[in-house]
Amino acid sequence: FFLAINNFVERKNYYQLQLNKDIIKYVNIKDYLDYESKLNENCPTFYSCYKPYDEIIQYCDDLMNEFPQLVSKFQIGETYEGREIYSYLISTQDKVPGENREPREPTLYLEALQHAREWIATPSLIFGIESLLRGYANNNLTIVHLIDNFDWVYTPVVNIDGYNYTWTTDRFWRKNRHEFSGGIYGVDLNRNWGPNDTWCTTGSSTNKRSDTYCGEHAFSEPESRSIAEYLDEKKRNH
Repeated sequence: FFLAINNFVERKNYYQLQLNKDIIKYVNIKDYLDYESKLNENCPTFYSCYKPYDEIIQYCDDLMNEFPQLVSKFQIGETYEGREIYSYLISTQDKVPGENREPREPTLYLEALQHAREWIATPSLIFGIESLLRGYANNNLTIVHLIDNFDWVYTPVVNIDGYNYTWTTDRFWRKNRHEFSGGIYGVDLNRNWGPNDTWCTTGSSTNKRSDTYCGEHAFSEPESRSIAEYLDEKKRNH
């Protein structure tokens, strides 16, 4: 159903904003969110239902506290609305609980929820990370090799502002919450990455109302810019 609407909108070249309005004609968003809320009240595990941002970070903190010799937490950046973006480092080097550790081995970086409405991305990422941690604790030789020879950094939620907005206002919101004039909001963080020769090319839009709006220039948004700066620094150090 949604694919059919998307195809129709692409053919008619409507704004993505119009797509959301068309969907709401067919789907009672409040009823849908109420249904999800009832599911969340009866969740036996973290992975049984979707979680708001604070509960996601709490679960990641709990994993860090369960595996203090492996996991540490640090701030990788800040959102447009000023929220701190947290990342977690998994490393067997400098195993000092409670201290921020900088990755020194070759590093694998993973992240989720650049697009606010793609809720499944975060629990999928955390499930993989938790599997690594428990596999290491159980002496799975393949996982031991992976963690002993690589540092792992993961960011469970990049687009915190947009994700919170999907819980409070618009379940289908995709972009960040950058405020422009005329009551227009949001940049597609996934389309905001550089370098300049690939920024805002296929699949992107220069229309601020579009769900694929790429921003005013590459890395114009604090979310994408801070992560890119972090990765560039680690690349130089290696």
